[in-house]
Amino acid sequence: MPAASPCTAAESAPGVAWGGLRRGFWRWTRTFAGTSVLRLCRCVLLLLGLLSFWSGTGLAQTNAPRFAAPVASPDPLALPDLLRQPDGSRISGPVSWYRQRPQLLDLLQTHIYGRMPPPVPFSAVLRQEIADLPLPGARYQEWALTLLLPGEGRRTLLLALFLPAAAADGPVPLWLGINKCGNTTLLPDPRLTRQPRQHVHPGCVADEPVRGSWQAHWPVAAVLARGQALASFAVDDLEPDQPDAADGLRAQWPQAADPAAPWGALAVWAWGLQRALDFLVTLPEIDPQRLALTGWSRFAKAALLAAASDSRVSLVVPHQSGTGGSTPARLRPQERIASITHHFPHWFTPAYAGFAAAPERLPLDQHGLLALLAPRPLLDSVGRRDTWASPELAARAVAAAQPVYALFPDGPGRLQQRQADKDHDLDLGDWMAMLDFAQTQWQR
Repeated sequence: MPAASPCTAAESAPGVAWGGLRRGFWRWTRTFAGTSVLRLCRCVLLLLGLLSFWSGTGLAQTNAPRFAAPVASPDPLALPDLLRQPDGSRISGPVSWYRQRPQLLDLLQTHIYGRMPPPVPFSAVLRQEIADLPLPGARYQEWALTLLLPGEGRRTLLLALFLPAAAADGPVPLWLGINKCGNTTLLPDPRLTRQPRQHVHPGCVADEPVRGSWQAHWPVAAVLARGQALASFAVDDLEPDQPDAADGLRAQWPQAADPAAPWGALAVWAWGLQRALDFLVTLPEIDPQRLALTGWSRFAKAALLAAASDSRVSLVVPHQSGTGGSTPARLRPQERIASITHHFPHWFTPAYAGFAAAPERLPLDQHGLLALLAPRPLLDSVGRRDTWASPELAARAVAAAQPVYALFPDGPGRLQQRQADKDHDLDLGDWMAMLDFAQTQWQR
């Protein structure tokens, strides 16, 4: 199988992430490279894009300075006004909002998620390609994506990539998400490789009948029918969803943890999604301008955090993300800080549990996470009967983030909440709504 050349350290920060977009732009302008005007424009656009990337990803904010939090309301059950600054002035436009963005992300990382390390170099090897899937014109690629950690450390993600027939004619949009039970659960095809590390998580089984068992949650055919690609990797490849995962990335790479705000599993998963994008945007079949993240429940929280800290993501649809996702803690949801940090202490930075008795002391809540996406499209997908996730409080977070979207000429209509009459579940209907939302937004 062909192997992709390892990315160098110099390319990885931030060139590994920017490389795919850069190469795509190079290809687009190659025909016109003889004109000096276009050469100049190309250089200017690249510089602006690189600056945008640097300011929009976790790389720039890993060591961001501390700033004052948004001014809190006297009402402990009210969400802080994201546009009001400590000196009484108000943020009035995109420029002043972008100046505020790094401090807001730093507050979330310091008190809720922990700080993520910078990108690392990677190498990628195509393990197999299947062209005769029972889907018209579709192809399956299986990539071994190896993250080259400092020293001699290596971490390999087995990346499943499903490409539609349209990818043969040009770049297509991409959906990326983390799966819980392994890539073999996405499709009942015996040729998909099983991951060597396989924890038995709730809802998963460890033997061969696992194949295709989660295809109702991952409707590959429906995504490909829209002319869009779908990629996923198993959570165990990166950081198993366990309090003491001895075979996880954090145990393998302890130096990555910021002592002041050690990263929890949600941040690890978000970082892993970003590293998968580093590679995926280098493929000619993928459109780097139409990258969508999604996830269900705990992986919806990770998708939100990854998108908020990575400006390459053009659209995100968290499904039933709940507390730690789109549901604010200070509004006293069904799943409160005390409960979620008791049952899942490994998800968050340790400081988060300290706000259990008085969540109103949090300097920023989940509406700030949603606002960090502005003006990129965000669909908060909830179930009205999913009471543990408190969808009615997530709606208040969406409303509290709307003023930030209103700062941008193209912001209105890009932040929405979809309420389905359902419990805690993910099915084809949810995916169809996600695909409809993306199609509408990407055509604006």
